[in-house]
Amino acid sequence: MMRIFVIDSSNLEVRIYRGLDEIGSIQREWFDLAESLGSAGLTQYPEYILAYLQSFDTVGDDVFVACVLNQNRLVAIFPCRLVAERVFGIRLRVLDFPDYPVPIRDVLFGPSESSTAILQAFTSQIGLSTGLGWDYMRFRGVLESSVLVKLAAKFRRSSAMHYDFSHLLSLKTDQYVETVLNSKARNNLRRNRKKLSSHGEYEFRTFTKFPELEDAYQAFLETEAAGWKSVKGGKRAIALHEDQSAFYLDLLRRCSKSERSHIHVLYLNGKPIASDLCILTAKSCYSLKHGYDEQYSDLAPGNLLREYAIEYYSRSRNIESIDLVSGMAWHLTWRPERRKVFDVRFYNNSLRGILLYYFRRIRRSATQAVD
Repeated sequence: MMRIFVIDSSNLEVRIYRGLDEIGSIQREWFDLAESLGSAGLTQYPEYILAYLQSFDTVGDDVFVACVLNQNRLVAIFPCRLVAERVFGIRLRVLDFPDYPVPIRDVLFGPSESSTAILQAFTSQIGLSTGLGWDYMRFRGVLESSVLVKLAAKFRRSSAMHYDFSHLLSLKTDQYVETVLNSKARNNLRRNRKKLSSHGEYEFRTFTKFPELEDAYQAFLETEAAGWKSVKGGKRAIALHEDQSAFYLDLLRRCSKSERSHIHVLYLNGKPIASDLCILTAKSCYSLKHGYDEQYSDLAPGNLLREYAIEYYSRSRNIESIDLVSGMAWHLTWRPERRKVFDVRFYNNSLRGILLYYFRRIRRSATQAVD
């Protein structure tokens, strides 16, 4: 059941929503808030958590959405779960992101309210609103541009640790391939296009609507599984996991309602040999999952499809970038922008929270001294 707590000092109100029905009831307001930023990321939209809740049976009641409102106007969204962990035998209560399949995550702060006031409202009331206390908040997977990183520098007991990179292809540069890539990468693309044509007729296609997207999704599952992920990669292919297969299909369905679901497929002699599953936000294309048939690895079909996607979105009036989501080394061929990824933590004013903060601070100082 939804619980409401009013914070008199700031006139902000925190509401907790659980489950598909309650979270679905705020979908329109949530979507509009994300759109108002013009730069919101994938997990800052409601479709992502709704598909997540719909598809994964392991998601329990510990997952919820905390909404911050000002006079019934939505100003912030915090997707969370409350988990337990032990440090030196001490049981700690941790507010964390839901266990999303995507590694880059964030909360959503609207542009019209003080982010400091929003976080203060959230941290002061979240324990009461969930009925459980917490010792620290762990927001792992946020980009350097996140409001959370900036707030970590303001709050007394907090930290922001850089631990990874995430890559982005900016399409603001005209003729990206010819202008940004080095000569070796361009020559490889030209050589592989010639090799591809020598194998027969090929075609690049983009699917944006159902029911065509459902057929394209099957082509995606086949190509993503036709290689190391299903054999040598610990059986990580999506097609081998019913919940993952259901999640991406449900996400496609939800986002297709706003014309933001795309699957790009490369066909050779009528057979799909590479695919790229993408979800669009206001200005970015998120290349969530891709794959290629390793029988054709000498043609580098994945790279040829990426070149096609770059050209496709370069013609768009709205899409300004392709977000590669992770920081894989093979992305570097495309000369991406490297954005820092942070683990941001806020510690509660509880005995365990305070002790944990100072313990980790001392340990971090000792580690840096040794380095």
